[in-house]
Amino acid sequence: MPVTYSVATGDSANIVIFTFSESIGENGTIDFINTDGVTASISEDGIKLTISFAPGAETVQTVKIPLSIAGEVVQVTFTLDNDAWIITDPANRFKEVNNLLSHLQKGEELVENDGVFSTSFNWGSSLGIGNEGVEISGSPGGYNYYTDGVYLRFQVKQGDAIKKFAEVFKTISDGNNKIGGMTLKTNSGDVNDMDGSLRELADWNGDGGGKVTNLPNPGGSNYVFYGLIQNNTVGTKTVGFNANDLRTIEMTLQPLDELMVGTYTITVQVLQQGKEEVLDTITYTFTK
Repeated sequence: MPVTYSVATGDSANIVIFTFSESIGENGTIDFINTDGVTASISEDGIKLTISFAPGAETVQTVKIPLSIAGEVVQVTFTLDNDAWIITDPANRFKEVNNLLSHLQKGEELVENDGVFSTSFNWGSSLGIGNEGVEISGSPGGYNYYTDGVYLRFQVKQGDAIKKFAEVFKTISDGNNKIGGMTLKTNSGDVNDMDGSLRELADWNGDGGGKVTNLPNPGGSNYVFYGLIQNNTVGTKTVGFNANDLRTIEMTLQPLDELMVGTYTITVQVLQQGKEEVLDTITYTFTK
C-alpha cells in the first residue's frame, strides 16, 4: 500500500507543506539536506513535512531528503515539475492525492456504446473518515453510514448553464432497477439508478417536490447525490471509509434521444456531511 500525500502552499509562496497518510519521521527529527537556501522541518507526529526556500532559492528544482518509512531510511527526491511537486523514491512508495480525508481518481474518459456513455473512477480515503452516529451495515460486505461521513454530488451543465438531470438524461420512472438515465455501482455491489427512489427522483427532476435529499442543494444547483442513506428512522447519513480504503465506482449515462446538440459536462465532487469544503473534484464531458 503506497504512502499517500497531499501538497499545499504555506503562508508564503516559498513554503511548501506535504501532509502524509502516515509518519515519515521519528519524534519530529530528520536528518537534513545540504541544498543551499533550502531548509525542511517535520511535525512532532511525523505527518507534516515543511520545505522552506530562502529568498532567491525558489528556483531550486530538486530537493533530496531522507525519510523514515516503516523504520527504513529512504532517500526521497522532491522535484518541482510545471509548478507541481512530485515525490519519487526507488521503491515508488508514494502517491499524491488531492485530499487525504477523501479523494477521487479519474479513470478513462466516457466511452459511448449504442447511445450509453460509461466509465469508472475510484473513490477513497487515506486517513479514514466517518466516526459519529454510526448506522451499521445490515448486509455482508456493506458499508457503514455516519453523520460525518462523505458523499458524492453530481451536476450537469450544457456549456456554462446548469441543467436538471431530467433535462439531459432519460428518466426510467418505474422505481429502482438496474437501468436508468444515470447508474452507479460501487465495487461488486448492486447497480443504483439515480432516478429510482422517490428521493432520487425528486433531486433528478430538480423541482423541489417530493422527498429531496437532505444535503445542501441551493436553488439552481440541481445536484444529485450518492453514498448516503435517508429515511424517517435514521435521518440522513453518509458513507464511511477506513484508512486506505479505495472503491471503484462504475457510471453509465443515457442522454435523451432529442437532446440539444452541444457539449455537456458532468462534475463529480466529494464532500463531508456537515462541511462546505469540496474535498475533491473530477469532470467528464460528452458531445451530442
